[in-house]
Amino acid sequence: MSEEMRFLKTDEYQDLMRFLERAYGHGRGFFVRSSPRLRVEAEDSSLILKSEDKIVGHVGIYPLELVVGPSTITTGGIGAVGVDPRTRGKGYMSSLMEHSIQIMEDRKLPLSVLWGNRQRYMHYGYEVCGQKYQLDFERRSMARAGIKPAEVEEVDPCSEAVIEKIRKLHPTLNYRVA
Repeated sequence: MSEEMRFLKTDEYQDLMRFLERAYGHGRGFFVRSSPRLRVEAEDSSLILKSEDKIVGHVGIYPLELVVGPSTITTGGIGAVGVDPRTRGKGYMSSLMEHSIQIMEDRKLPLSVLWGNRQRYMHYGYEVCGQKYQLDFERRSMARAGIKPAEVEEVDPCSEAVIEKIRKLHPTLNYRVA
């Protein structure tokens, strides 16, 4: 069985989209709509594993600038990690993750960030860091404190006006992806 690990070539983009849809159980076009960044950065950021000339695994290594108070840190964001459901259990994810960590070390990225299953990624050295808060508020205790509920308005996330408002608010956050 021939296996090859390398970065995605431009003409393989559609194959990557179909693979990710299978790996995550999503319908056709899901990633094009929800993750347009994959299209722009796929060629130099999408590490794939091919077996018998088919994509069987993927790890995206996306450059991120994290703003942490007054500091900006260049990091490697890990995303769209997936293995073809028919080939799970063969160590493909481990190979891809270990190789992506080596790539980030070679690129001198001091930090890597990912969101996902903590137990799965802890094996590769990922751990929750920083402060994490979970605040629970109950209507009764808020009323007792004299705090009235905030008016909440549902908005269309595709609305240009809503997107523009978010674009203006985002840079005001002290902790964010730049």
